[in-house]
Amino acid sequence: MEILTEALASSSNIKKISKESKRTKEEVDQDNSLQFQFKSAVTKQQTRNISTSTYSTLSPSEVISARMTEVSYINFRDGEHAAQLYVKKNLPDYKWDRSLSTEHVAVFVDKNTGKVRVSARGTQTGYDWKTNARIATSTLGQSQEIKDMDKSINEVFDKYGKNKVEIFSGHSKGGGTMFYFGEKYGIDTHLQDPAIPSNEVFGKDTKAKHSISKTP
Repeated sequence: MEILTEALASSSNIKKISKESKRTKEEVDQDNSLQFQFKSAVTKQQTRNISTSTYSTLSPSEVISARMTEVSYINFRDGEHAAQLYVKKNLPDYKWDRSLSTEHVAVFVDKNTGKVRVSARGTQTGYDWKTNARIATSTLGQSQEIKDMDKSINEVFDKYGKNKVEIFSGHSKGGGTMFYFGEKYGIDTHLQDPAIPSNEVFGKDTKAKHSISKTP
């Protein structure tokens, strides 16, 4: 599985951008329901701060974010060494801050500007589905995973300064969590097929600009 290596090479053929753990039919139906709610909401909503695109029309900055999200998957699945090799090959202008990266997020620093980006992977474990349930019921702030991620994000703020953090990115569940943190801290996001309940985006202004990339 490579979150966007295949997508960037042949966007018309991609059907999924992550390899998910084996799930029950109920879990699959829940995920599909979240995606349907979100896509319907984005189609209808009028908020100027939310834009949508397909993988075939990603901007250079969105491509970077997608690759960073891929690192969060690789680090979790294959380990630090494999993730570092991917960064060296695909993100040469960025330093991966391994000291602040966790099983949930990956932290990157632009070598030229010092600007910081944080990415989050999607569902990979049974425990992740508890967070998905929180997303579905709009109680994400009560999730222990979110509390852990919030702690990590604040460690990023402490080390680099909040004003240095320019983009949050994430895929699927990670997209939903990063939308949450983007709104909480007023930081723009690049999200790939995010799982977000419709009431989070429909009919209200947002505190940050959210760029949504959808599987064609």
